[in-house]
Amino acid sequence: MADFFKSLEPVDFHNLQNKLVELKPYKLPSELLEFLQGSNLHFHFGEKANEKTHSMDCEYIDFLSITDTMPMKAGRQKLLRISRKIDNYDSTHIVWNPKTKRIVFYDDEHDELGDVASFDDFINDLPRYIQKIINTEI
Repeated sequence: MADFFKSLEPVDFHNLQNKLVELKPYKLPSELLEFLQGSNLHFHFGEKANEKTHSMDCEYIDFLSITDTMPMKAGRQKLLRISRKIDNYDSTHIVWNPKTKRIVFYDDEHDELGDVASFDDFINDLPRYIQKIINTEI
């Protein structure tokens, strides 16, 4: 009977539930979990992102959906990649560090890991943080 009911449920439901179990060790805050399950995972900055950042070297960032996030390692640290693409910066990734419970960036070209901010601070001032990452000011 359980198999019958399971067959009626959408496949995505099971993928999400399995992924949430897989992500437990990463200690994602509820805000980040909600964000990655949302539909607004693309941010276009345009020429003028806000008053603090007059021009951007980056036009957009795409984040991964919760089911597409990728566990990764930098040295001995276990991290979770949450960005799909940052404009033309293919070697730079936005990742979650479960040890510090903060957003960090990883540059695989230079094998560089840098602390950025808490998720709330990061997402609330996204253009400024992305510009700092690109300019290696972090």
